[in-house]
Amino acid sequence: MAIARRLEDLTAADTSRFGGKAVQCGVLLQAGFPVPEGIAIAFEAGDEAHLPEDARVWTAARPSMRFAVRSSAADEDGAGNSFAGIHESVLDVGAAAIEEAIATCVASMSSDRARAYREARGLDAGVVRASGAPPPEGAPEARTTPMPRGAAVLIQRMIEPLRAGVAFTADPINGDRDTIVINAAAGRGEAVVSGTVAPEETRVRKSEAREPLAKLMLRVEEHYGAPQDVEWCDDGACIWIVQSRPITSMPNRMADGGWQMAGEDAIRHLPSAIQDGIEWSRANLREVLPDLPAPGVAEMLQDMISTAYARSFGTLLDPKLGPLERIICGRPYFNITQFRRIAQITGQSEAAMLRSIGHAGDFTPEEEKRSKIRLRNLLPVARPLLYTAWHQLRIRSTVPKRVDELRAIHARYRAMDAGAATDDELLQRLRDWRDISYDYIFPSFMLAGVMTFERIVCDLCAKRGVDGDRVLHTWLSAGERSVSSQQGMDVLRVARGELTLDAFLERYGHRGIYETDWSLPRFAEDPTPILDAVRAHQAAGDIPDPEEIARKQNEVWDRLRRDVKPGWRLNWLLLRIKWMYLWRERYRSELIRVIAVLRAWHLELARRFIARGWLDDVDQYFALTLDELASDPSTYRPVASEKLRLRAEWAKIEMPLLIGGGRAILPVRETVQGQAGLPVLHGHCISAGFIEAPVCVVAHPSDITRFPRGAILVTAATDPSWTPLFTLASGVIVEVGGTLSHAATVAREMGLPALANVRDATKVLRDGMRVRLDATNGYAAIV
Repeated sequence: MAIARRLEDLTAADTSRFGGKAVQCGVLLQAGFPVPEGIAIAFEAGDEAHLPEDARVWTAARPSMRFAVRSSAADEDGAGNSFAGIHESVLDVGAAAIEEAIATCVASMSSDRARAYREARGLDAGVVRASGAPPPEGAPEARTTPMPRGAAVLIQRMIEPLRAGVAFTADPINGDRDTIVINAAAGRGEAVVSGTVAPEETRVRKSEAREPLAKLMLRVEEHYGAPQDVEWCDDGACIWIVQSRPITSMPNRMADGGWQMAGEDAIRHLPSAIQDGIEWSRANLREVLPDLPAPGVAEMLQDMISTAYARSFGTLLDPKLGPLERIICGRPYFNITQFRRIAQITGQSEAAMLRSIGHAGDFTPEEEKRSKIRLRNLLPVARPLLYTAWHQLRIRSTVPKRVDELRAIHARYRAMDAGAATDDELLQRLRDWRDISYDYIFPSFMLAGVMTFERIVCDLCAKRGVDGDRVLHTWLSAGERSVSSQQGMDVLRVARGELTLDAFLERYGHRGIYETDWSLPRFAEDPTPILDAVRAHQAAGDIPDPEEIARKQNEVWDRLRRDVKPGWRLNWLLLRIKWMYLWRERYRSELIRVIAVLRAWHLELARRFIARGWLDDVDQYFALTLDELASDPSTYRPVASEKLRLRAEWAKIEMPLLIGGGRAILPVRETVQGQAGLPVLHGHCISAGFIEAPVCVVAHPSDITRFPRGAILVTAATDPSWTPLFTLASGVIVEVGGTLSHAATVAREMGLPALANVRDATKVLRDGMRVRLDATNGYAAIV
């Protein structure tokens, strides 16, 4: 039966039912943007195209209001299909004529024009005829016209504008993402959209956006984290947004420092949005992704992360400071200037916040100080701060609930026979996941809030004359293990013959090397890294007992607890911190479990497209985004080939971890001289302890076959695929990683001293060098 829902009640999960147009209006309204109030109606096969009871009540409460009635089909206004001008809109409608307007909109969804558009875009052109009881007497015959699957309409308050039009937050012709293109005309905007008038066109550089309309467009783009096609109208009192959708005609990302730039030349030619004092770091992203991710994966992750963050934290991000994430020479970078701003607003130390996300840097005394909280800074961001605080209060109920939802999604996806599904069905399911993924990325942001509680613990310990980091690291190494650390212990059990490989893969087969990049295989597909770790332990003999490791760590904590004598407040904080770390790793694992199934769908599509001659290999498939896969198959090979050609060029370039003010800041750090003139490397302690041993420099987890047990692991960055190596190591030194990193979590739980943010470690240190690793005091010295 037909159902109605107010815009303020719609979520991204409703897209498949109420359509992209209605959902995006609802999302923007809920985010505080000026969107006319309204209600959406979704129809099913057998429904009559008229108002359900909830909608009648809503319109009856507004007897003098005039309305705009527009289509909002399930596949309309998506990233790949805009349906611009294809479906009818009926404007300036009185309450008595709403049902006739709905009938007109629904009928337009089955028009020859709509059918032709759907066929051209490779969409389902089938229709479902409305059936059931005859329409009320006097109702228009159009109300029983064939109804397309996913038919929905949007009813909003009619705005009588002085001027209206369309704005693109990037140039849809040449891909310039630093330009806003505004088309405007007097009166209503449908003439601009339909092309029946020649609009006045204005181009505004984003760095020079001063007028209210241009500034509003910047906010909309920042909210979504991607270029938008926005319909707007201005009634003299307010500039209203009546529609926003991704720009579907954008050329490949070349103007934003993405797929066209290389090395220092690229950095010199970065757009002004990057050059104007903005700092970009790939430290955190380098930990969870390969140096050069698959192009299509990198682009989609950029949109997903930026959109999720913008939806969750809104005005905490300043549009003037640029997007949260940007691709430079094929590598994704985070905007750490935005993170600095958040630290300043919320009274945190910039240095502490940046270290927590793995940013490597030498911080000034000023950056180490906590910012003073000022009311004038808090007021503009009160809403996202309250939103964040509310979710932190509820985190112990919401995160387990989200984990249960992810497990249900995984079970549902896994039950689907990908081989029997059509191309459209597989692509639609992948788009459906993308549309809801924003909601499932948000809990990861909330769990990263553990650093706030850690800061309080350090403050309480300092008052007692106790090292807070030592308390935290010792506590986190004791008791229950995270799923990532348990994975390492289970490698030992496989080596000891206490666990079968099949049982191990049943638990962890969904994980893999750089598992966030779904173009790369999972352990279930290729268990070689696990087998290599098992063989290495068996060859070395005297395989460590996981139970004995746990017993010793618990004893260390028990001794420290007796010395510290934590009160109820410190105990409560430590329990909360432990819980957040455990669930952060568990949550990540469940997300990756879903991604593993999505990867299987991607591989099925790749197999088909290669068999049809549209692509040459799987690498070409993963060079494309879902939006590009929704386009003409004849474009697949040339677009993918060009991306991979550029990727091969960039692979020859060593990109810096940090770009600031438009210049590369190379990952080289001056070293002080230790004994006998040998260098001392400094870093950030992520797991306390001391060890002196030879080092082994490892570039990839597959190098495990040459890693001697008891060596100190030295590498650029790690993710969960490195856990087997941790079981062999006596200590860890990484160039990238923070307090919240995988290296930190697993090293603490396995009792390994670990140092992060050690610049140039893989260049200064060589295999076999003997190093004194004093992680507690933040240094590693060659002896």
